[in-house]
Amino acid sequence: MKKILGSLLLIIVLWLGTTAVIGNKTKSEWEKSIEKTNKIYLQHGIQFKIREYQKSFFESTATIEIIAIDKELESAISQSYGITLPIVSKYQIEHGPLFFRNGFGLGVSKIHQDMEINSIFNKEIQEKFVKKSMLTSNVIVSFSKIANYDVKSDAVDIEDGAKKFHIDPFNIVGESHIETLIGDMQMNLPLVSFVENEKQMKMESIVMDAKIDELLEESLGMGKIDLTMKRFYLTDKESGDIDVQPTIHIESQKDGEKTFSSLVETEIKFNKVTAQHSLSEIEKLVGNIKVNGLGVKGVKAYQESMQGIEQKQATLMIELQKNPKKREENYAKLVQLQKEIRTKLFASLKDMLFKDKTSINYRFDVQTKDKKESRGDILLGYTGDIDFNQTAKQISQKIGADVFKLFKLEVDISVDKNHIKSLPNGEELIKQLQTPMAQNMIIDENNSYIIKGHLANQELILNDNNLTNTILPLLKMFTQMGMAQ
Repeated sequence: MKKILGSLLLIIVLWLGTTAVIGNKTKSEWEKSIEKTNKIYLQHGIQFKIREYQKSFFESTATIEIIAIDKELESAISQSYGITLPIVSKYQIEHGPLFFRNGFGLGVSKIHQDMEINSIFNKEIQEKFVKKSMLTSNVIVSFSKIANYDVKSDAVDIEDGAKKFHIDPFNIVGESHIETLIGDMQMNLPLVSFVENEKQMKMESIVMDAKIDELLEESLGMGKIDLTMKRFYLTDKESGDIDVQPTIHIESQKDGEKTFSSLVETEIKFNKVTAQHSLSEIEKLVGNIKVNGLGVKGVKAYQESMQGIEQKQATLMIELQKNPKKREENYAKLVQLQKEIRTKLFASLKDMLFKDKTSINYRFDVQTKDKKESRGDILLGYTGDIDFNQTAKQISQKIGADVFKLFKLEVDISVDKNHIKSLPNGEELIKQLQTPMAQNMIIDENNSYIIKGHLANQELILNDNNLTNTILPLLKMFTQMGMAQ
């Protein structure tokens, strides 16, 4: 009995001592986690702050606020989404190594949060919530610094007269290393719907699977995201129906010492479309964009330089719609902002583009119910050396003058005639194709219009015809005129 009692006392002493250490360590881990999170979100104008941290022996309370880095962004978020900043969240932290609340467990800490979803919106939107909706999250941080989290929500119902918006209860689970942020996440959302009189939109069985394998420059996530939807349904008594099944795959990975690649693939299966005649006969549409050899340092520099600019642009767009009297003034500001964006982009290009490595590839494939197919593969690659230590105007002039030295273009396109005819102005478009066909820029083969060739090293080859001396000079002239404008 004494041995048992002594063992129990020893276990209790060890547990209390470990709890005290973990309690102190948890605060520092929170501060590190907030710092790393900000490196990702600051580029979007959002910042996380620890407003308050109260620690006791067995548990602590942390209050976190999400703020906008400037008032213009705060105003834009409020006007666009009705969200009131700052958003304040309170977390209850149970210190390890043992947890007893809501079930027994082991780990460094157990973090719980309850938040009213409607509380993050302004009063006007809050009044439209049919009932209070809660968002609950639980996170257990293991001794190996892995945070396992589980987020659940109540159903959300918002009504504004004839407009009704509904979100089913959803669930998010995952795990993430608290220092490297490497981990994965899965989300399951059964239904999102919007109804207004005889118009209705539904998104059914939304599933997202995301994984981060690596962070470059502490903010560029390498990994993948897969988003599937069992059904996207849009109906309007006057316009007709759209009933499709979309999937999206996004993948990024490091492909060199200084570069990474990124791929976005989209596939849409068409169940039924009556809203637009040109889409009614489509069975499947596949498209993807892949960027190779993009400089990590350049992308990071561009993101940092763009902090807040995109939000200012959104604010000006709202002002253009709301204040017609100040239309010219706001439009002038928008033009100036576009010049600023262009300048910042050119400034980062020196670390973003790599000769004979950086390229962007577009692909599409359209299949109709009659088994006819149109497809395309277009690649644009950077092959030149531009001195980016110049002004934006000088760089622009250089590209305009030597665009066919600095870039290469590869094209392989085949479009079925019936697909063109199904377009609203299809017959007129076919007539317009007769001129480039006469120049051998387009050929008619097996009921398809085909363009295949390349433009590189100031040589233009299309459909096995050398058009360097006939068509290329015209293209150069049109390009220089466009860049000058």
